[in-house]
Amino acid sequence: MPRKAHIPIVNPTATEQKIWEHLRPRKIGGLIRQGSATFPHKMFSCCFGPRDKTNPDHWDCKMKGGPRAEWWAYMMEGAHRVLDVGCGFGFPSFYLASCGHEVVGVDPSPSQIAVAERYRQEEGALYHLKYLVVEQALLPFTDDSFDGATFSNSLECIGDPEALIQEVIRVLKPGSPVAIDEEDRATEPRIHPVWEQRKITVIDDETYLYVETRVCDPYLDRRYMIRLLRDGPLTAEFRRQAPSGSFKWEVELQETGLLPEQALSEAVEGEYGEARGYDAYTLADLFEEAGFADLRFWTYNNGRGFAEELQAAGVLTAMPDDIRAVSRALVRSIPSRNAPPGLISCRSP
Repeated sequence: MPRKAHIPIVNPTATEQKIWEHLRPRKIGGLIRQGSATFPHKMFSCCFGPRDKTNPDHWDCKMKGGPRAEWWAYMMEGAHRVLDVGCGFGFPSFYLASCGHEVVGVDPSPSQIAVAERYRQEEGALYHLKYLVVEQALLPFTDDSFDGATFSNSLECIGDPEALIQEVIRVLKPGSPVAIDEEDRATEPRIHPVWEQRKITVIDDETYLYVETRVCDPYLDRRYMIRLLRDGPLTAEFRRQAPSGSFKWEVELQETGLLPEQALSEAVEGEYGEARGYDAYTLADLFEEAGFADLRFWTYNNGRGFAEELQAAGVLTAMPDDIRAVSRALVRSIPSRNAPPGLISCRSP
């Protein structure tokens, strides 16, 4: 069995202490996700749609979405049934299903699965795609029932990644491809040992105080999602500021001029979770120690730089609106590396 690196004990920050003075948030088995529900789907439409192709900034969006999606498809070539572990709002499961794979996306968050399922019904009803709310410590599938698996920014949200990886090994056929994309914590500036983010977030008709504490050494994240009173004077003002029809709107707490204790005065309930962060080396060790083989590292594309080179060559305006073929060619032309940093692929034992 691989050694288990326990979550380190790190003292709470001043903001965290204020949270615990106001309420007792419920602990969940990993990290609370804080991401835009429209991210993967809206981004894909701009990747392949008629954005302003003369603007290099727009190409950063195009190239992040297009080649990133194509990388997942490239890694899963030959895999018929794919498990998307920690699928969140549906990435990369939705895109893989659009490429013809049979995909099952699992995530412990009912709200995120609901968003993914809603989009599947609206845009991918004919795909072989299913979303399930699953506590990831025990996957509800038989042995050897998948021949590919993906992790997209999901391991960083798991409280016990070793147990989850053992479950993934169980449900994968031996030698199945596995693709992993996690945030590389080694790229973070280390000027301050503890980094904290505080936001007011409006999601549908609920308002939250979101607090994230991030420790650089050892890598550790703690996240809090504190629900605020619906009819409180502060929350009413935040909902008024949110654009009409938007699913989600957020603002840095500092920009509102409020102190954390002022926002917490309208707190109703909360959740929090903690998990280890990774750099490319510790992530590779996690999979190697579990028995995975053929580990390879892949690099990201720089969309803006790519567009600036096209612009300098005078051919930017000649590029097609739909750049899937370009994305596919770029992904296939980038050689894998023998050492981090980068995306990771491997094969199950």
